Amino acid sequence: MDAYRYIEANFRVQQKWVLWGSSAGGVLMYRLIKEYPAIVDRALGTFAVYDLSDAFKRLTSARHAWRCDSAFKDINPAAAPKALAQIPLMLFHGIADQTVPLEAHSGRLVQDVKPFGGSVELYKAPGGHDTANMSLYPDRLINDFLRKKIN
Repeated sequence: MDAYRYIEANFRVQQKWVLWGSSAGGVLMYRLIKEYPAIVDRALGTFAVYDLSDAFKRLTSARHAWRCDSAFKDINPAAAPKALAQIPLMLFHGIADQTVPLEAHSGRLVQDVKPFGGSVELYKAPGGHDTANMSLYPDRLINDFLRKKIN
């Protein structure tokens, strides 16, 4: 929030922002949506981590960041689907992603926010957990999502 306040005070920017989180950056993106929904217009995710419990089991980097699974229980995005349902989301995820598996993260998020009326566009792309996949994400869809009028 310090960065948001600094930018807002020193630059001509919109009050509501579009967030884009990739991989572990998805955790921060989802946390900002949960804790500060008034400043988020919409969000895009590329192979974004949604369930920290799954990441903790599977990834050494997650176990280094959090020494035990109770350390992240208050910030696990998967514990807050109702909050995430309030913001339009566009997600891109590689079907061969072994690091952050599609169904355990983006696929699960889609299912979790449905009961709360969440709007999630999920695009499954070839490939795995790699920024080289960025060329597979259609600019037209992203531009349309960014231009779409939000109520």
